[in-house]
This record gives sequence, C-alpha cells and structure tokens, in this order.
Amino acid sequence: MADIKPGKHCYHVYGKVVELKTTQEKKFSGESIPVCDGVLGDETGTASFHLVGDNVSKVSVGAIVAFRNGRCEVFDEHIRLEVDKFGKISPETVTIGTIKTDYNISTAAYVKKANNNKEKGNRGDRGDRGDRGDRGDRGDRGDRGDRRRD
Repeated sequence: MADIKPGKHCYHVYGKVVELKTTQEKKFSGESIPVCDGVLGDETGTASFHLVGDNVSKVSVGAIVAFRNGRCEVFDEHIRLEVDKFGKISPETVTIGTIKTDYNISTAAYVKKANNNKEKGNRGDRGDRGDRGDRGDRGDRGDRGDRRRD
C-alpha cells in the first residue's frame, strides 16, 4: 500500500478488507446499483477503496482480495483505490501478517494541479510569439495576383 501514489493506474495490490460500508444508489432509470466504501490493508499500510456494481459482492470484512489493474484516484483531496471495467477483484489465499493500521495513505490531503491552459484555448501555452503582423523575411505578400493557376 505504501508504494501507491495519486493518479497511478494499472497497479496490483493484495490486501485484507478491514472496514466495509455497503449502500445502494439509484440511477435515473430507477435501477439500484450496489456501492461500497471501505479500507484495505496490508503490512505496509491501509488505503480507502470504492467499488461499484458486481465488484461489491466480491469483498467482505476479513477477506483477502487482490485488486488487479486498479487505479488510484484523488476524491475530495484524498487517495481512493478503485477498479474500473478493465480491472478485476479476486479472492486470494496469500497470508497477510499484522496490518499496519497507523499508516493510512488516504488520510493525507492531495490537491489537484490547476490547469492554467483553459484560458488560453486548446493549444496551450506557445510562449511569446511577438506581434503576428511581423512575419520576418517572408516579404510583401500583399499582391498575390501574379501566381499562375493551372
């Protein structure tokens, strides 16, 4: 757990489910979807996780599971482990020793970097280009009527 950094994707981690809170969310269509939030831990530390849909039934308190091809997102300024449609959660038979509960990577606050390119359009910062009227040695292009067109 201690090696997971914010924004990291495609990680594989084994851990024991320490806490689990399951709820139901309703979609606009009226369909209910199971959602769970919990804490996963190992010998190096603990982390919060968030699961939606079929993955909720794969975890229970005390179970040892593997998050394969998972992702680490920053939600409300805190790290949260997730598994999207490309990831997988599976029960494991590995043994995990004493869980280090005093180090939770989700307690530290992370602030997302501000995207300053929004006010400059989609092209980002192109530096100081000077006056666009000054085209260098391109010459006078005012009269273009002398070109032949075939």
